[in-house]
This record gives sequence, structure tokens and C-alpha cells, in this order.
Amino acid sequence: MVEADREGSLRRRGTHPGPLVCGGARGGEEKWKPAPSPLMTRFAEEVSPKEIPTFEFYARPMLSRDSAGRNLLGLWDFCVTESFVKEPLSEYQGKIMVPYPIESALSGVKRTIGANEKLWYHLACPIEWGTDWLKSANSRLMLRFDGVNYGATVFVNGKELGSHRGGNDAFSFDISGLIKEKGKQTLDIAVAVTPGGPGGA
Repeated sequence: MVEADREGSLRRRGTHPGPLVCGGARGGEEKWKPAPSPLMTRFAEEVSPKEIPTFEFYARPMLSRDSAGRNLLGLWDFCVTESFVKEPLSEYQGKIMVPYPIESALSGVKRTIGANEKLWYHLACPIEWGTDWLKSANSRLMLRFDGVNYGATVFVNGKELGSHRGGNDAFSFDISGLIKEKGKQTLDIAVAVTPGGPGGA
């Protein structure tokens, strides 16, 4: 199983032994820095895209993540648009550090999203094990989110996959049929942050 969550994870389910080489976004570190904040602590100052926890360890081993899973924590492209924009963009405004909310200094943006706006996340993700194993009935590729505040519409390789409403709920999609044989896979997420606003519930 391959999962992607709010902290960004991919996870593979099945018997294929090949490794999943699609960790968090690590490119563009030189273009990212925390936004200015009067409450920055020494711990916050140590945050870096090069040293993002992978959460491959867990204090309770019986509940640990499958070793085949990979999270997508790190730098993503982002853009803020009017709420009526429905399709993924070709250009973005900059880099945002996931999993920090865009309003926080550690996101690198520190910006509020209005009720009539939409926040877009974009990631180009290399999946390097090939796709032969996807032909097996016992193997599926899952995209998992632990939560998105508030409404999320997900696109894989430019195709709309589905939507979810509710900031505290985990949800997932089967993306096995959308994976390209070669090259990078693109993941786009359109987020409406206001429950009663456009795109919200």
C-alpha cells in the first residue's frame, strides 16, 4: 500500500519486494526559509528541509508504520488562487514546508487564506520501482491523508481523483490506475480552508 497523509506519506500494499523511492520533497532547500516571527524559539530555528522526520520509528512497535511506506514531508510548491479555480496550475508562487500550516512561520509563508481563496499544493514525485507489480491483484497503491483543513480536492497526474470535507478525518484514495509507467508522478491538492466558504462543506 502507498499512502500520503497530511504529513505526507506514501505506502505500498502488496507482496512486491521492490523499494518505494519516493520520500518527502527535498529539492529547493536554498529557496526556503522560515517567515519572520516574534515568537521563534531555538528549536524552530533548527527546522530544515534537509532534516525532516520520516516517522519510520514509533514508540509502540506493534503500531508502527509499514516499512514500505514513505512520507511526503518537506518542500512543496504552493499557490493561492481565487476559489473558482478548478484545475491544477502550471506555475506556483513559491515553496511551502509541509506539514506546517500556511499561517505559521515555519511553513515559510505565514499567510492567511480567505473564504474566497483556495490554496494549492503541488509535488512532482519520482516512483522508481516500476509498475509491473501493479498488475498483481494483491498490490495496490494508496494515497492517504491524516487530515486536511478543511476541504481537499486531489489530483494525480493532472486527473481529479476525488474530494473530502472535514478537517479532522483521515481519508485515502486508490491511485494504482493513475500511475505513469515512466517519469515523475504529479500530486496536486486544492484546499478550501473555510467550512462555509466556496468549496467547503
